[in-house]
Parts: sequence; structure tokens; C-alpha cells
Amino acid sequence: QTRWFTGALFDGKHETFSEYRSERGGCRSGIAFDFGTSPVAVTHVELLPRQGSLFTRIEGTRLQGSQDGQAWTDLTWGAAKVPGWQTLHVRGEAKTWRYYRLMNDNFWYGSMSEVRFHEKR
Repeated sequence: QTRWFTGALFDGKHETFSEYRSERGGCRSGIAFDFGTSPVAVTHVELLPRQGSLFTRIEGTRLQGSQDGQAWTDLTWGAAKVPGWQTLHVRGEAKTWRYYRLMNDNFWYGSMSEVRFHEKR
């Protein structure tokens, strides 16, 4: 089921979306991506919130990086409450991380339609 929800983020369809539930409900939850033995230096990420009246859930979503999947570092400022695409730029110089996570402290339930990671070249 996780693959299905995560797959919706990369299917190019604005009408599909991720929607997660955790032990905290939708609060203080994130979606992590493991780049395994090929870590990358992400420079920015583009986010499209879930379309419709629930687009406001995206507010506060930020990109984090980790080497071990346990200790996380905030890499961007939080997303705004807008219905269209927005770009979150990594603050400072992009570093290579094995894990990236889209995290939000609000009640967001992982509600996104699309995600695009951009790496340093």
C-alpha cells in the first residue's frame, strides 16, 4: 500500500495524491525516500499539493536530509499554503544525503499530488 501511495507522487497526474495515516494521525509525520548506495545532493524540490479544498494541508512541509534515517536536518523552509506548484530550495550549499524526507508538523496526512526532486549536477 505504501508503494501505491508513494507512486501517486510521481505519476504525472494532478488528480492522484498520497494520503497517509500514522499513530499521530496526520501530525508530525513525513514521507522518507532512501537513495541507498547512490546518495544524491538535492538542490531543490517541487511540490504540488493535493488538488481541491485540501491544498492547504501542504503548508509547513519541508525537506529534510539524513545519513542514517534517524537524525534529520531541515534543508528548506516550509511550504506555503498555495494550490499550485511551489519550489523549496535547499538553504546553503547542497550536500549529499542518503535519505530525504518531506516532513510536516501540522495535520497534513502527506497530502500531495506530485513531487519532483532536482539534484546538483
